[in-house]
Amino acid sequence: VPAGTFDTFKVEGGGFMRDAGRRVEVAYWVAPDKVRGYIAYQMLVKGGGRRQRFRNTDRLELVSFQQS
Repeated sequence: VPAGTFDTFKVEGGGFMRDAGRRVEVAYWVAPDKVRGYIAYQMLVKGGGRRQRFRNTDRLELVSFQQS
């Protein structure tokens, strides 16, 4: 990430939006011994139907930080 290189844990999860027929996948990377928040966060939303197109994608990355 732009803030540097970290030894991280990757946490993954997923779910299904029944009303919209969409699949949600979430992943985030943390280094709890170095930074209190996320190093990176990613969310993917795939649409319903046979083609499973991406409906929404978001990714956030740590640019800089300073511990207090």
